[in-house]
Amino acid sequence: MSNFIKQNKINILIIFIFLLLPFIFFKDSFRISNIILGSGDPTAIAVPMYRLVIDSIKNLEFPFWNYYNFSGYPLLSYIESSVFYPITFLFNFFLPATLAYSLSILLHYSLSGIFLYMFLDSYKLSKWASFTGSLIFMFSGAMISQRSHPWQLYTMVWFPLILFFLEKFRRTKRFEFVLAASIFYSICFFGGSPQIFLYGSMVLLFYIIFYSLIYEGYKNYYFLLSFAIFPIVLSIILAQLVPTLELMNLSIRSGIDYNYFSSFSFNPRLFPVLIFPYIFGNSFYTYGDVPAYFGPWNYTEMTIYFGISTSIFLLFGFFVKNKHKYLWIFLLVFSLILVLGSHTPFYRLMYHVPLYNKFRVPARNWFEFSLAFSILCGFGFDYFIKYNNKKSKKIIIGLITLFILILICFFAFYLLIKVNY
Repeated sequence: MSNFIKQNKINILIIFIFLLLPFIFFKDSFRISNIILGSGDPTAIAVPMYRLVIDSIKNLEFPFWNYYNFSGYPLLSYIESSVFYPITFLFNFFLPATLAYSLSILLHYSLSGIFLYMFLDSYKLSKWASFTGSLIFMFSGAMISQRSHPWQLYTMVWFPLILFFLEKFRRTKRFEFVLAASIFYSICFFGGSPQIFLYGSMVLLFYIIFYSLIYEGYKNYYFLLSFAIFPIVLSIILAQLVPTLELMNLSIRSGIDYNYFSSFSFNPRLFPVLIFPYIFGNSFYTYGDVPAYFGPWNYTEMTIYFGISTSIFLLFGFFVKNKHKYLWIFLLVFSLILVLGSHTPFYRLMYHVPLYNKFRVPARNWFEFSLAFSILCGFGFDYFIKYNNKKSKKIIIGLITLFILILICFFAFYLLIKVNY
């Protein structure tokens, strides 16, 4: 045991930091027994529904039905109930409702950092680079803006861990890692967001294709066995998938038009938010000198922010001399096109893609973008600390100059917007 701690002391320290960071980052995190982290959906839907599930089980009743909304509806078919999601089940079973919910939210932010750190570390990056990329993902706009959508958060965090086990399989050829990936892939589905589950599944699909057919050509054909996770997971999640599909066929999801499908597309006017998160205001209320949000609706879905320094690491990521980067550059560009939704002609093609055309809010594809962005930042930071100093200095000077020019352009854009509004 002592040898294990000595050999992994840096990893243990980093995991401890990730567990601590959400308590430092979020306001009122040390009062989670008295407050609910988030507003809207948590208080109106999530917390009451989780308690209903637990109360039913404690009364020795399986949570098939919700009696309290209108004339009632099938609770098991409503995937956001997270009936089979182990973390919310355990927290709500043993803890008071408010504490269970808020502690679960904080834990999932920690897990997002820990899991991506494990995945980046499997790429043999430096510990600092793996930590940096994971930190960027953990507190990216896509993650933070979904704090009030727990189902999306619960689904997002597992994909780096699934990728970690697939990467372990790729390097060792031990099929038990595919089985481990399948287990966590199933847990990801039970988190409650079929939309994010589908988007993350596209990442897994591209990942398997890339490393099976492109990265090392015929040498990696065995990696096609990774496709086994899809039928394995399907067999595990059928208990909730079948009633969910039955309910969906009785809802508006059974057939939606293109306008509904493409609603909440990311407006290109909002690109300055990538650098200035409050350039269109802050949330739904005035905060100090920052006005209430006045950009294209809505604030939660459209907000995406990574910071200025992270963008420098991203650009460094494009200079990495290995083949891994091409997958994540492709996913970065592809997800950005999807985010734009109706603002590109490509999205009309996506309307004809089965399953994908059952969901609206193209802006939620920021999830894949954030994942690719963070991984490339990890590559970039690793490149930055390992490359020769002279060339690095020239690149840094060039990037600083570029960003000064970008800041000037955005400042001029902000003045123009302010005049127009």
